[in-house]
Amino acid sequence: MNDRDIYLVLGASSDVGAALLNKLNEGRKDSIFICHYRSNKKEIEKINPVNNNIFVYRQADFSNLSEVQNFIDEIKENYDAPTYMIHLQAGQFYHTKLKKFRREQLLYEIEIEICAFIEILQTFLPFMTKKKRKGKIVIMLSSCTISNPPKFMMNYIMSKYALLGLMKSLAADYAGKNICINAVSPSMIETKFWKGVDRRLIEQNAEKSINGRNASVADIVPAILYLLSEDSDYIHGINLNISNGNIL
Repeated sequence: MNDRDIYLVLGASSDVGAALLNKLNEGRKDSIFICHYRSNKKEIEKINPVNNNIFVYRQADFSNLSEVQNFIDEIKENYDAPTYMIHLQAGQFYHTKLKKFRREQLLYEIEIEICAFIEILQTFLPFMTKKKRKGKIVIMLSSCTISNPPKFMMNYIMSKYALLGLMKSLAADYAGKNICINAVSPSMIETKFWKGVDRRLIEQNAEKSINGRNASVADIVPAILYLLSEDSDYIHGINLNISNGNIL
């Protein structure tokens, strides 16, 4: 198994995660896909491995430090360090105004999106730089990190900017060390992530879009695939705007 490329996908059960895994499964061979999920692996279990690929499903609640450590220990015990790491983990979105700010909710977002990710990086990133093939890390951010953000999204915006800071810091620290660390920042994507939002607001966002619709998962996945490919070996430390010109 040590000769196989290993993909560690955090938040694999998201709509983007499932679509990305489908494409990787079709386009890669002899690879191991370690698929992290918090509570529901139904969508990713539907993927039928081909091309001698192996799928591994690992559950962990990233707000629980012991579960994070168990997740890390299990990967260390059974597999080599990842060749590729894709961080898609995020909490459920909801609107936040200043007067309704809840400290515990922000801390939860920080725990699952940033602190757990840092624990995983501390364990595996040094080993990723020593592999024969150039390693790749891709982090899902948001177009709110590129231009003026929408209103009433305090927790979401703060967590995404913290992730952006982490990506930039890692990119500086690991420049020239056999790894590429980048992020993608899409505009609103039509996924279950927004299920707690008034549908009228989602429709209004689509109406304001240049092409009259929100992004689809199919609009985002090719950019992630590119940043995981050898074609992006000279790209490091970027936050890729995927908004079709809606965010400049």
